Amino acid sequence: MDNFFLIQIISNSILIGVLLITQIISYPSLSSIDKTYFEKYHKNYVNRISYVVIPLMLIELFSLVYLSFHISDLFMIKSLLILMTIWLFTFICIIPLHNSLSNQRSDDIINRLINYNWFRTILWSIKLIIILFVYI
Repeated sequence: MDNFFLIQIISNSILIGVLLITQIISYPSLSSIDKTYFEKYHKNYVNRISYVVIPLMLIELFSLVYLSFHISDLFMIKSLLILMTIWLFTFICIIPLHNSLSNQRSDDIINRLINYNWFRTILWSIKLIIILFVYI
């Protein structure tokens, strides 16, 4: 069981780190990419970051589902609900914004991406605190 908690804590922590770098460096930098190169740059960015984020999100999901089934605790259920919210928000809001940016650079969409991503960053941080609380 401890191994699944460690997997959960490590994957969640790495995702928060990736989100903070994305939030503070990558997304704001999108505004400075020349329109001529933007489409190619953005597609490369999305493809490459996916190789990092998707496996981590899946590891996090499966380890949390395992823990939730083996630990009947309100905090584990809350963590799972937070993660489901993050996933839904990602698919409903973040991915469509990236899809729009793949077609055309827009400062408005970049700003929305930055603003919306804070929601995921905060939720993932809250989830990590809950998991640490349960583990300790």
